[in-house]
Amino acid sequence: MNQSEIEKIIAQFPFKEYQWITPDDIVIAQWVRLKCLYGCGETGRPACPPNLPSIESCRELIREYKTILMFHFQKEVKYGEYSKKWAKDLTRNMLDLEKKIFLSGYYKTFLLNTSSCNLCKECKAENKTSCKHLDLLRPCPEAVGIDVFGTVRKLNYPIEVLREDSSVMNRYAFILVE
Repeated sequence: MNQSEIEKIIAQFPFKEYQWITPDDIVIAQWVRLKCLYGCGETGRPACPPNLPSIESCRELIREYKTILMFHFQKEVKYGEYSKKWAKDLTRNMLDLEKKIFLSGYYKTFLLNTSSCNLCKECKAENKTSCKHLDLLRPCPEAVGIDVFGTVRKLNYPIEVLREDSSVMNRYAFILVE
């Protein structure tokens, strides 16, 4: 793997903060999937539980890689507000980056996006095969069982639960690269 080659590709995007990590840096836990199933309004979407492999299968998948790119994004927000345009633009850019890395010869490249799929204004897909953007469909880290809080704190990155007095949202995406 030529990290400098991939970093030249990353430099073409507005991503300023990222780190190379290994599967050993990733914290995977069953409780994360449970929170997705019971506590998230996205449950049942094509890239969300229960439409994904088991946590054990996801753990095995991540272990198949030697290197992972972790991207950190910060956004000033007011409590209860979330910029859907920002999230959608971020998704498009991350998908474009994944594609460029793939086309440069890293055929196992796979994105775990910052959030559940947000490409359509409203998701009307009843299952994966009825998705309008099947080629762009990617799960978020939590959907595959990644404890994002545990992972990023282990790596000394900021993350907090947003509360009424919060003003900074920290989001993370992962690109599995091999």
